[in-house]
Amino acid sequence: MSERWNPDIARSHLAALASSGESVRAYARRRGLSSQRLIYWRNVLAAQQPASPRFVEVAFARPLAVDEPIILTCAAGRTLRFPPSCPPDRIAAVLQALDARC
Repeated sequence: MSERWNPDIARSHLAALASSGESVRAYARRRGLSSQRLIYWRNVLAAQQPASPRFVEVAFARPLAVDEPIILTCAAGRTLRFPPSCPPDRIAAVLQALDARC
């Protein structure tokens, strides 16, 4: 009979999996574990985490002019325009609010 897992055991294996660079299947096979168990616990633990904003690094093709608006195009196709003086935390709040509605 296999060992019964708790969240701490699952977190330990999931951290080792992440640092190993292996696929779930390869990691599980090498350690005699069930890949389904790893996937189950990954989903359970992820569902317990509060949603966090998903931001990506932005690279500019050229330097922005001081008076040039900040224009963001989201994955859903929305284009958002912010004045250059808009504080970054306000932009983050708008993006977070939009993300919660989608």
